[in-house]
Amino acid sequence: MFPHTEKGMDTYCTYKIAAVKNTGSMQALKKGDVICVYCSGPFHCGLYIKQWIKVVDKPVLGQIVIKKDIGISYYLETDDPSAPCTNCPNMNKFELLPN
Repeated sequence: MFPHTEKGMDTYCTYKIAAVKNTGSMQALKKGDVICVYCSGPFHCGLYIKQWIKVVDKPVLGQIVIKKDIGISYYLETDDPSAPCTNCPNMNKFELLPN
């Protein structure tokens, strides 16, 4: 996943960070922080819990997207996996990379 730039009335799945792995030099969010993942359409918020999600830097050069591992991963949990997409309560907004 990579940082999401707000485009207006975007909606998100909200998660709580249960654990953090940081092998890089950038500052990571902390355990217990709320993180939001952008809902790009019909989205099932329970799909991305109980697994490690890697954060990448995604610079774009022309039409080429370069994924750079920055050494941060978050283990996500949610109180309600069937919760609908909603507003994000903070600035910790991310978007998932297509495989």
